Amino acid sequence: MGWGRDVESIMDARLNFTLKQLRYFVLAAELRSVTQASRAANISQPSISSAIAELESALSATLFTRHHAKGLSLTPVGHQIFAEAKRLLAQADRFLQISNELVRGLSGTIEVGCLLTLAPLVMPPLLKALRRDHASLNVKCLELDIKEIVDGLRDGAFEMAITYNLNIDADIDFRGIRDFPPYALLSRQHPLTRGSRVDLKALADAPMILLDLPYTRDYFASIFEAVGIVPNIVYRTRSPQMVRSMVASGMGYSILNARPPWRHSYDDYQYVIMELSEQLPPLRMGLAHLKSHAFTRAAQAVMDEFKRQNG
Repeated sequence: MGWGRDVESIMDARLNFTLKQLRYFVLAAELRSVTQASRAANISQPSISSAIAELESALSATLFTRHHAKGLSLTPVGHQIFAEAKRLLAQADRFLQISNELVRGLSGTIEVGCLLTLAPLVMPPLLKALRRDHASLNVKCLELDIKEIVDGLRDGAFEMAITYNLNIDADIDFRGIRDFPPYALLSRQHPLTRGSRVDLKALADAPMILLDLPYTRDYFASIFEAVGIVPNIVYRTRSPQMVRSMVASGMGYSILNARPPWRHSYDDYQYVIMELSEQLPPLRMGLAHLKSHAFTRAAQAVMDEFKRQNG
């Protein structure tokens, strides 16, 4: 009987904090300000400060360094608690989601990470179909680069992501669905558009506009290395829309994989998609998630619809 009381007291000590305290702590850490956190949460500033103080007391740790007139910064311990708190809150959100689904069917909110180059192509029809078939389910799309997608999966920010088969480590499961081979993007006035295909070596000295995203840039570099040339990169941008606009206006060519159905930029200049003569490795689009992850019914519905549309 003594052991039982000891265990109970230990458990009480370990669980002497609330999810609300964790949420306020994470919000303040992300915004680096109690004032900004109180505005975002629409509660009083003393409530945020009190919750953080209670959490620090429960954990016997200082989570923030307070800077006069400069906000907050996490202590070394605070950084570790912040990462674990985000994971715990994501687990709590999934618990609530599963509980709601068991009682009410598919409802609530689910966030899906999507590679920003793919989002304009695959997300609108996916969101439209899900809204039609599951009106009570709110699906949010987070447009991210590949590094942000992997970090988000590991942090528990979202259950799944739509991405390419790049930077897939051992802790991530990737289910490939569709190949996207590389192609050359040229302005409509470019002389090489007169043929049916273009040789990558013929573009070696031409100005190139690089889609400069983590891991994506390495894939493009491998393409040029495969044919033994060094591209003449004159512009770099993280935006695929910027790439298309710059190419369409005649500022250079680019190499991309995702293929939009339209052929004009925002300023109504036109560009041409040209197949490459060389046989080069494609990027494979698919679904990524942490291995051994238990999906909610909502997540499964999103994955099934995505596979149906792109399989």
